[in-house]
Amino acid sequence: MIILLQAFTVHCQSVGVRFRPYRTAEFAHFRNLPHGKQSEILASFLNFYKIIVSSSEANIQTTDSRSVIWHMFSKMGWVPCSDLFDFIKNDDIVEVYDTSFHQVFRNLRFIQICSYSFEEIVSFEWPQLFKRTEEDSGHLLETSRQLISGEIRHTVVPETGRHTIEEIFSEERRVFAGIHKCLSPIFDKNHNPIGFVGVTSAEVIATLAVIPSPSVAPENGFSGGLLASK
Repeated sequence: MIILLQAFTVHCQSVGVRFRPYRTAEFAHFRNLPHGKQSEILASFLNFYKIIVSSSEANIQTTDSRSVIWHMFSKMGWVPCSDLFDFIKNDDIVEVYDTSFHQVFRNLRFIQICSYSFEEIVSFEWPQLFKRTEEDSGHLLETSRQLISGEIRHTVVPETGRHTIEEIFSEERRVFAGIHKCLSPIFDKNHNPIGFVGVTSAEVIATLAVIPSPSVAPENGFSGGLLASK
């Protein structure tokens, strides 16, 4: 984990993207996870890293979110809805989830806007990282489930409107004003649903007091995001 994260950090710095790789060098959050979950996280992280590097090698600007996400789809062999890219702007947050609600890909804008370390992002479940109102969370979760099940097979504009999203235990505890622009299903080559994409426009509107990080590690390694938070 440490070596891979160092390589990823160096690459991001080389293209002008800065973020906090970890809060402490001990990697306590990650190391407290079961070995099976550690392996899942490492495999997902390695795939993410390879796609980011290969997009740079293909002369794709890291700030060009549309091109980076399209590059990811082509590498993975996944099929998005044709109108997905109409919703994506370069300053948007783009998150990709599989059918188990793992965040398997995110654009670098997501990493930049959060004040969590990257280790925290991939080591904690999404409800442990961000929160919003119960009503908004319930609507997003139900819509996501319908996309995953295949009940909805087209791009959806959520009804949540502009709302606040709050970091729970990061050092800065940033508060965002966000609008979920769309949720859109992803299919395999046989047109079976295999996940979904969330596109969010968000800005930092406040920073709350610093609080300690949780002392108890999560039970699993599901990674988190602004989209799937509660």
